[in-house]
Parts: sequence; structure tokens; C-alpha cells
Amino acid sequence: MLLYNKLQEFQQSLERLENDNTKTYEYAQTQLKTELSEAISEAENRISSELLNDLNTQENKCKRE
Repeated sequence: MLLYNKLQEFQQSLERLENDNTKTYEYAQTQLKTELSEAISEAENRISSELLNDLNTQENKCKRE
């Protein structure tokens, strides 16, 4: 009986550990998606700004010519 109780405790510990690992994985995945989304937005904004600057530069060159 003692061995059975120890095995049950061990099984419960493993289940808690699995649950904790799942929560940790899900949290990490959410954080990664958030950071990736922010990085993509920053890159899009930077590219848009650079393109707009390039277009303005070209437009100014054409006006001067």
C-alpha cells in the first residue's frame, strides 16, 4: 500500500509538472508572438518612412530639373 501511495504521489507530481510546463510554453509562445508582431510593425513603419522619404527626394529632384 505504501508503494502504491508513493506511486500516486509521483504521478500527481508529474501531472503538476506537465501542467506547469504547458503553461510556461503557452506563456512563452504568447510573448514570442507579441514581440514578433511588434518587430514586424516597427519594420513596416521604418520601411514606409524610408520609402516616403525616397519618394519625396525624387519628387524634389524632378521639380528642380
